[in-house]
Amino acid sequence: MTFHAAIGTAKQSQEELAANAMEIYNRVISKLERGVGNIRSLFIKTSMGPAQRIEVIN
Repeated sequence: MTFHAAIGTAKQSQEELAANAMEIYNRVISKLERGVGNIRSLFIKTSMGPAQRIEVIN
């Protein structure tokens, strides 16, 4: 399963964007049967930029 979610706008600070990303991540893993064990890969990107892989430590 793959899904996309907006985490903020260009006007927000890096701290606000990081907090929003972590909130989405925590909510997603809380709903998964095996939690973080269900996450195989995680990418973050701007609307027009290249995707950057984020290391997920289980």
